[in-house]
Amino acid sequence: MTEHSSGNQRVPIDAQLRLSFRRNAAAALRRRSKRHLSGMTISMAQWPIIGACGLLGIQYWGWTPLDLLVLMIAGAGLAIAVDLIRWLIARRSMLAEYQAMYEDRLVWLMVAAQQAGRDHIPADQLGPKSPGRAILFDFAVGALAIYFLLRQVQSMGLDLGGMLDQGASLRAAVIAVCIAPICTLFAALSAGKRSEDRGFEDLDSGAGGRGLSLLLLSVALAFFGQDQARFLMLLMYGGTLIVGLLALFGVALMYRERAWLSQHLASTSSPIAADPDAASTRAPRPNKRKR
Repeated sequence: MTEHSSGNQRVPIDAQLRLSFRRNAAAALRRRSKRHLSGMTISMAQWPIIGACGLLGIQYWGWTPLDLLVLMIAGAGLAIAVDLIRWLIARRSMLAEYQAMYEDRLVWLMVAAQQAGRDHIPADQLGPKSPGRAILFDFAVGALAIYFLLRQVQSMGLDLGGMLDQGASLRAAVIAVCIAPICTLFAALSAGKRSEDRGFEDLDSGAGGRGLSLLLLSVALAFFGQDQARFLMLLMYGGTLIVGLLALFGVALMYRERAWLSQHLASTSSPIAADPDAASTRAPRPNKRKR
């Protein structure tokens, strides 16, 4: 049964949810391994790196707005392509383990609720989730946006190869923002079929908005022209830095949730793992024999 709070549905944490927690918490903890969280950290770190490189470049390294455009195309374009490859690799595993993914999400929602002192979890977080459509949307819209952006650069009479050859700092920044998605791809390939490395939260949270952001940038650049290009780039890179830092904060919360669950699974007094009927059904301990 669901309740309503401020227009949002919520599900009370009852005996049935506690039973599900006890059954699935250990497996959820194993799947959210330190290796998986490290991979998520690398994946999310690319966005504050892109944002910081862009802001430093235009303020201190003499980059032009078009230099920043090249950096954004390289970083976002490669990240979208890598996520598509990772989804194609992980798709069969995700479909086969969809029930396990749902059970894991329920466990972590209950952990977050307990940490916040709530006795309910949001109902909208229990619905089916799959990053496949968002990733395909990202790829299609991102490819279209990159095509338009490259056409705009060419219409200005600029040569991308020449820009990279002449700007050592820009070339180094492009390499830096490309390292994180490449490392994420290699981590996904090396994980293979090892069950402890299966985790898809970064695919779920990272897809859907990057291609649309590039398309909006292309439209804004075409509408405002080069006169407002510096302002648009500052706005874009500032937003990227803020979103990236928020994403890293989210990963830090996931580390905290993992530590909490690990500690409370080892404790018989865990408030959400405890069986409310355990006290009445527990068998009495045998008396010690007197010497």
